[in-house]
Amino acid sequence: MKTVAVISEYNPFHLGHAYQFNEIRRTFGEDTAIVAIMSGSFVQRGDVAAFGKFDRAEAAIRAGASLVLELPFPFSCASAEHFALAGVSLANDLGVIDALSFGSECGDVSLLSDLAEKMNDPAFLRFFREALRDKAKKDVGYARVLEESLLTFYGQAPQVKTDLPNNILAISYISAIKRLRSSILPHTVLRNGTDEDGPEDARFAGATHLRALLAKEPEAILPHVPESTHPTVLRALECGTAPADIERLAGALLGYFRLVDGKTLASFAECGGGVAGLLKKTAHSATSFSEWVAASVSKKYTASRIRRAILSSYFGVTPDALKSKPLYTQVLAMDERGKAVLAHIRKQTKISVLTKPADLHKLSPEARKQAECSYRADSVYALSTPKPQGGDAFLRVCPYRKECR
Repeated sequence: MKTVAVISEYNPFHLGHAYQFNEIRRTFGEDTAIVAIMSGSFVQRGDVAAFGKFDRAEAAIRAGASLVLELPFPFSCASAEHFALAGVSLANDLGVIDALSFGSECGDVSLLSDLAEKMNDPAFLRFFREALRDKAKKDVGYARVLEESLLTFYGQAPQVKTDLPNNILAISYISAIKRLRSSILPHTVLRNGTDEDGPEDARFAGATHLRALLAKEPEAILPHVPESTHPTVLRALECGTAPADIERLAGALLGYFRLVDGKTLASFAECGGGVAGLLKKTAHSATSFSEWVAASVSKKYTASRIRRAILSSYFGVTPDALKSKPLYTQVLAMDERGKAVLAHIRKQTKISVLTKPADLHKLSPEARKQAECSYRADSVYALSTPKPQGGDAFLRVCPYRKECR
């Protein structure tokens, strides 16, 4: 039996994710165990997850995953490089993962691996960093500078589009595998369409489109998610734990930025290069989160970068915290196959694995510090749901377990 990891967000879990599960088992065998390493309450684009982490994990298990483990905050809310490195590091330290599967617009592992090799060449990295510092290119944007640098340095345009989000993550995953000298095999599934696509544009409606539906007519997402996950989705909607909306946190976030001094802000992750001063300035005139972000974005600073900077500052996340690796993970859901994988992990792993949030006291001091940061983020997330919850609500949730029938 093979064990394949998927670094994921499932925000929300949809038919495209179920398709990836099918492709994994088609490639590696029907008895393959799929271990999802899934973002917690905050996601990579710098936003709250539409559904709580336990609900998303349950949906993944109902749709065919074997075990869901948490990629905790702040790694779950980091740029592609740090997000990928943390996820791959966690997968590698589990000690049981044979392959890592990820979607990409390219769909060709060899092309992605070749580009990852080129992008990590020390000479190219020096050239690229110089290009990023070039004042003439300050308003061009990261993706455009990268594409131009590859063309100039290697004399030909890359065969992989470097401005597409899943290609960027795929390259980051492969780079992380190489950097860690991991034996994990990279595996990619061709992405059809983008996250913004609706059902009329692509084979599967994308996550961004589904979140837009959730905001307007929540039950309209049901045709676009696996039928097996409908009970989970409907329960969360009826209980008022979904869809979460970061606008409900706008008052707290704006208030913090209006009061804190700029020097303190500049010390947090994603806040260099003038971002801290920009966010403090725009916070004084903005009255909503979306207005604040819109007033702060530019060709140089994307909306995701701005949102991540806001959250990193609010939760006190430093650059060093993001450069470290996850020292713990938490079990969010499993089936019977996942239970067997978990038992194997416990014999092999180099990190702490919690089976419930209240097990915090079992962690080493370093791992506990990471977990406390993630738990603070969870407690704030609880205010972003339609029916706000107490800050310790997540501590009373047990991992979902799907029993064999």
